[in-house]
Amino acid sequence: MKFIKKFINKKIFLILILIFSCKKPDKEPPYVEIIFPPNEYVFSPRILKVKVKAFDNKDVELVEIYLNDTIRVDKKYKPDSSNIYFFNLDFTNSPDSTYYFLKARAVDNSGNFSFSKKIKVLITYENHPPLPPSLIFPLNNYIFKEKICTLIFKSSDPDNDSIFYDIYLSIDSPPSLYIQNYIDTIFIDTLEYSKKYYWKIKASDKKGENFSEIRKFKTPNENNPPYPPSNPFPLPFDTLVSFLPTFSWECSDPDGDSLYYDFYLDTNLSFENPIIFVKDLKNPNFTPSFPLLPGVYYYWKVVAKDERGGENFSIWNFRTKKLILNEVYSSGIFSRDLKIIDDHLYEIGGETKYFSLKIYNLMNPSNPFLIKEINLDEIPWRIEGNGNFIILVSGSNGNKLKIFKRIFPDSLIFLNSFNLRGWINEIKINNNSLFALDSKGIVRIELTQNPYIYDSIRTFYQPIDFDLNKNGYLYVLTSPSFIETYNFSLNLIDSKNFNIKDAKNISFIDSGIVITTLNFSSDSIFLISILNMLPDEILYKQKILQGSNTLEYFNPLIFLSMISKFQIFTPIKKKIYISSYPFDVSNIYGTQYKENYIFISSFSNKGLCILKME
Repeated sequence: MKFIKKFINKKIFLILILIFSCKKPDKEPPYVEIIFPPNEYVFSPRILKVKVKAFDNKDVELVEIYLNDTIRVDKKYKPDSSNIYFFNLDFTNSPDSTYYFLKARAVDNSGNFSFSKKIKVLITYENHPPLPPSLIFPLNNYIFKEKICTLIFKSSDPDNDSIFYDIYLSIDSPPSLYIQNYIDTIFIDTLEYSKKYYWKIKASDKKGENFSEIRKFKTPNENNPPYPPSNPFPLPFDTLVSFLPTFSWECSDPDGDSLYYDFYLDTNLSFENPIIFVKDLKNPNFTPSFPLLPGVYYYWKVVAKDERGGENFSIWNFRTKKLILNEVYSSGIFSRDLKIIDDHLYEIGGETKYFSLKIYNLMNPSNPFLIKEINLDEIPWRIEGNGNFIILVSGSNGNKLKIFKRIFPDSLIFLNSFNLRGWINEIKINNNSLFALDSKGIVRIELTQNPYIYDSIRTFYQPIDFDLNKNGYLYVLTSPSFIETYNFSLNLIDSKNFNIKDAKNISFIDSGIVITTLNFSSDSIFLISILNMLPDEILYKQKILQGSNTLEYFNPLIFLSMISKFQIFTPIKKKIYISSYPFDVSNIYGTQYKENYIFISSFSNKGLCILKME
């Protein structure tokens, strides 16, 4: 058996050798061509660089140059690159007016060879003028879109002499001389509109010259810019514009050019850092991707542009409509404060000896559904909370903090209470830190399973109100109108007096700080700029209807509760706009906002009151 296997394997091996040894021989010759110089090339005695291209279905063994059919003058075995071979042939001592014939021969690895076409060259000691220039651009009868042009041309010299060009250009034919001794393509910006120009090029070396043909081109008619955009919508000075308008306009061009539009929207006529900027609109209309704010005066600008650089523009203005506040719900039971967490409303209220915390489901914001009421053993004043904790300010002196763990929306577990240094004016939560403003200053309490006082400080002046931002700063309004700035570790960073009489409330907003006052006979709402997170200067001020009671900011709206009225304002950039008609309600203690509904806690016969913004 072993002998048989050996015999079979040996037989297979011999068959494979026979198969591979019977390959068809290569009989295809290589391709070869002289790329430079061209046929009938004339040059002065010098070393001529000959460029040859050669390739084969396998490999080229060598390429060689023949002079006058018989003389081998050079050979190369490897191409310089991309199957290109270069040969330097020395004709420096050649007689004048001598013709030579060049051809190339390529040989492959199988011995196949081929010859290129034969070319003729002439050696002469005489000067030969440059070849007539070729006019590359513009083409004959070309029409430019602007009154500028670039003339592109090219020539060569048989003797490799330097070439200088004279440009002839005029509105007459033949054209007159425009510029002499130019050495390259020329850019011309002195043309006139609506003209036909003729041009030609003269190429010259030291002893000879040659001219190109004459061509002509046209410049366009003088461009007229588009007419100013007109017939705008919204109409100028309209004060009832919707919050999501479609802007439209009309525009045309006296030359019939295609038009494009840039759209600007801002609250300032300078349009510096506009609220909306859209470039190169193809159609004369635009709809914002987000609603505009209520009661705000806007400016809008449309720049019409034609395809030849002409521009014109128009500017218009309008005001969005003010919000109408319609009452959709009123409990009629005295309310002292409220807080919305997710889809639930927590309200504290009551009078005399009966006080409670009510928890509502807000799946339908216009009709809250009471799911639980918790009796309270003492009078409540304020409520704050987040997804994990509920905090109440209570007690006859308004100085007690009660902290509850929020297990479920309607399930609260009491954790701890603290008696602070006096009446608690305001409480705010940042993450799990509670900041309380009492009659002495700021107290920070950490909200854990076992809440504790982290630190407390006294403000330099009597505290009135405070707010915080998410960047770690507290802004405390102190008497008479100082803003004391602290970090969350309760270190004083800055203190500045803004000389605002009867300052009552403070709120941090995206564009700065808002302060309102009890005094409504003079300026009573102020916008203060922020520089490096510190209050800087008063940017804007105006009167309000009544003295301020509470102030809340729900981006982008300011909710202002006055003595017997409620009104909405909108801050944009360096101004505050009145964004709603006033709603009559007194003794407001707190406001909240959800899905176009405003929730008001009023210690009046309205009690818990819900307004819909329309």
